[in-house]
Amino acid sequence: MNFLAETLTTGYVGITDSPAYGQLGSTLYCFHHGYGVNHELWYTTSTNGATWTADTQVIGVQMKYSPSVVMFLSSLLAFHNGSPNAPAGTLHYVKATGSTVTGDTYVYVPQPVYRIANSPSATVFNNLLYVAYQGGGIEGHPEGNGQLILASSTDGETNNWNFKIVPGVTLTGSPSMATFNGKIYIVFCNTALGNGVYVTSSTDTNTWTTPALIPNVQVSGDPKLTATASKLVLVHRHPTNAKLHVVTCNNLGVWSSDQVVNTSDMSQDPGVGVFNGKVIAGLTTSNDAYMHTVLEQ
Repeated sequence: MNFLAETLTTGYVGITDSPAYGQLGSTLYCFHHGYGVNHELWYTTSTNGATWTADTQVIGVQMKYSPSVVMFLSSLLAFHNGSPNAPAGTLHYVKATGSTVTGDTYVYVPQPVYRIANSPSATVFNNLLYVAYQGGGIEGHPEGNGQLILASSTDGETNNWNFKIVPGVTLTGSPSMATFNGKIYIVFCNTALGNGVYVTSSTDTNTWTTPALIPNVQVSGDPKLTATASKLVLVHRHPTNAKLHVVTCNNLGVWSSDQVVNTSDMSQDPGVGVFNGKVIAGLTTSNDAYMHTVLEQ
């Protein structure tokens, strides 16, 4: 993949963890965790993927970790782990409609095993809304239970969700999910087995492929997945190289070699999304707290 030169967004409140991107009409939204330990949810918008509006706080919303953005029923939904001051493991989302960003909708989770431990990942598959995350984020055990939870809904309303555990998966950290070529894909790590990235997929969300290592990919932190019309795209940080790394998968299921992108050195995991059919990746560095982006040529 070829990318345009890296751009830096200034006049920005700063960012912790990974940014999340979604397109609504002709506008690209970036939602992110505010800088440091303020636990605020912020967003900024762009019409070209390079210049951005001033950061705007979503008032009254507190969060942990990184958000995930998905287009559903003509709105952008930004899912996030709840406030550090609330009971552990709550899942929420705010909604962008084009004129306003409203929040905060609570997703009712019926059992502790289904509570969220880290960051969520959202996608739409066969007209249903899906959110994947590591479960078991309960008081006293915020690290999670290693199980991959998949929540689904027809409308996103608080009490209209189904939950299941994806079989055959043990993970650490946060998964990432995308829809591509008639399948739903989830990537994840299990640091007990090394620094590799595993992928599982399904055509119906009931039966899943046996998790397989993506060849020759080593990561530090959590990988992020998105999809264009022609490919899956995984971005990540490498254990020994802080540049942005990119891997793609075609519609035959063949993964590319791990590509290093000439970016600034990252201090945290990257974020990724699609804007006008092109991949956009966002990163932060140890030199500043601002968002750096690269856009696919």
